[in-house]
Amino acid sequence: MEWYIYAFIASICFSIYYVSLKRNLYKEHTLEYLTLYTLFLFLIILPFYKNINFNLNSVSYILIFIDALMLSLYFYFLTSAYRHLDVSELEPLSNSGTLLIVLISLILFKDILTSVNYIGILAMLIGVLILETGLRLNHIKSVAKHLRNKYFKLLFLAMVCIAISVTLDRIILNPKVLNLGFQAADIFTMQFFTRLFIAINFLFIMFAFKKGLKGIKHGLKNAGVRIFLAS
Repeated sequence: MEWYIYAFIASICFSIYYVSLKRNLYKEHTLEYLTLYTLFLFLIILPFYKNINFNLNSVSYILIFIDALMLSLYFYFLTSAYRHLDVSELEPLSNSGTLLIVLISLILFKDILTSVNYIGILAMLIGVLILETGLRLNHIKSVAKHLRNKYFKLLFLAMVCIAISVTLDRIILNPKVLNLGFQAADIFTMQFFTRLFIAINFLFIMFAFKKGLKGIKHGLKNAGVRIFLAS
């Protein structure tokens, strides 16, 4: 199957997730939601344990842990923003993460953009402008002022974290892109360990804030099925 078909299917899944996210957050606090969500993510990939390579070297494990930390921050910042702002306001601006990933790829991996790539980037920027302002120039100032909201700042922090995470994914899956000599991880192994570490991160935070099992039970009772479907 061609890569763009996978990308298209992924975009559909993400769209459904973000729409369901807002509804889930009406009944659940961010931390409780994310703890259950990441636990479900790990449990979903657990049946594939036979595909996991546990014989990675220490460098791979360290990079995977940093990747999981970036993803944990991404989930927290993004979910906090979605809890307090409208999906229609946030989603167009989330494309800034894609632009940041492109920039990192140009600098770090020496990727080369074609004319089609530049046209795509320009189209994406125009799309964001249309969605945010409706092409009314008098709205630009109000949008710029609105972007000072702390939850928009959390969104941009989330985009930075996901850009770092995607960069690490590429290195972990293919260290040769930077001429590194450590062992590459396969997709199942990387997904397994990142999901494990993310779940551990949020469980640690839950128990550190003394919510623990009580918070998990509360989340299961209020929105367990919906959070599972989101996962």
